[in-house]
Amino acid sequence: MIGLLSPLRVIAQYCGVTPRTVRKWRQYYRFPLLHLPSGRAVTSPALIDRWLEEEENRRPPRNRRGEQPRAAVWKMRIPQRQEESR
Repeated sequence: MIGLLSPLRVIAQYCGVTPRTVRKWRQYYRFPLLHLPSGRAVTSPALIDRWLEEEENRRPPRNRRGEQPRAAVWKMRIPQRQEESR
């Protein structure tokens, strides 16, 4: 399977965050992570890059009263990956 990232540690390294952050992104922000029947997490760099671009443009959530939440939880800090020089 060429072009897939796995395990979760490698996926997190590609994103520049910890595996726990990737799990949170999956749970709260619909991070494009697939689980194989064996339980292994996989995704592709193209899906991650597209998701990161969409998240940068995402509007902050509002509570039931239409207000922005006090805590800046939604302000997810997406690290800028440096392009590898080849």
